[in-house]
Amino acid sequence: MSNAQAVHNTIRCHAFGRSCRLDHGEDEFHREDGLWRLSAIYEPFLASRTLPKTGNAVDVGAGFGAFSIPFALAYPGWTIWSFEPDPHIFAALQRNIEAQKVTNIRAFNIAIGPARPIVAAGLGRALRAGNARAAGRAARKRTFFQSEDKTGFVELGHQGTPPDGFSKRGFATLPANVLSRLSANLIKFVAPGCEQDILKSAITDQTRYVMGELWQAVPSRIFARHHHRLNAYLPLAGTRMALRQGPDPSGRQNGLDIVVSGHGTAEQAIRCIRSLVADRNKDIRVLAVDDGSVANRAAALRAAFRGQANVELHSKPKATGASARNFGRMLSDRTHIAFVDADTLPEVRLFSELL
Repeated sequence: MSNAQAVHNTIRCHAFGRSCRLDHGEDEFHREDGLWRLSAIYEPFLASRTLPKTGNAVDVGAGFGAFSIPFALAYPGWTIWSFEPDPHIFAALQRNIEAQKVTNIRAFNIAIGPARPIVAAGLGRALRAGNARAAGRAARKRTFFQSEDKTGFVELGHQGTPPDGFSKRGFATLPANVLSRLSANLIKFVAPGCEQDILKSAITDQTRYVMGELWQAVPSRIFARHHHRLNAYLPLAGTRMALRQGPDPSGRQNGLDIVVSGHGTAEQAIRCIRSLVADRNKDIRVLAVDDGSVANRAAALRAAFRGQANVELHSKPKATGASARNFGRMLSDRTHIAFVDADTLPEVRLFSELL
């Protein structure tokens, strides 16, 4: 695991099987924050995975290089694009790149902000070539809020008054969707207020690993297009919750099975199921379990949903409600499962919003 020992404004860092001394600048919070994420998020996440010898990585909110530098040393076949908006912290990153003689990092004193509809093709070429001057010319100044006593903490701002203890700062900013031009295999980010933009627009078919820290809840469906190959670990700051994503080794299909059972009438069960599938979410399937407790209900359900691929009807001998739910659970081959009584009327999109 990673560990470090501070000496003046430098710190001895051990991570990914490499040891290096890094200049962390003047902000002690930024030093401790960067090292905590390295030891609590980045290294444990990657330690359980086998990375190829070559690849492309993007580091948004690179700081002084607590992740980028040891990762670049451990994986010399990878190219890392590191983005850090604060000029003082970026200067420390540059000093560390030079001191460690790292040649596979492309560093940019630029923030990453919300996506823009149109991104010039030349900007992607400039980033891939490590042309910081051209990237800087294409960047637009955008407002951020920066902590006054913990200057390493920067969040996406707006036109209003910053919260107490924060000041407005203007940083050169590129849109999150330009990151897709880098075809990153690994994305690491610390970007309060811009998480969804990065996750929606930076992940491509080449992306295999995503890690970082969230300051706002992000729905897991944001990974829907990439679920079969993406590994992600994104803890939510200040909580014990985390957004995790990874191929399921059990062979289960990604999606949600909703088991509908209970003693509702045929009409109630039909209304319930129609509400569950009304938004046509392809990741949701209904498993209706009829235990014969209501006369003619099974026949009515078959007639109502004949030919509907996302509704399956299963019958079993009459027993308790719990027995019907367990029967549905055994039929399920999806990564998620929910249970609904047949005599209830769930809101349309209830489960789509939860996915």
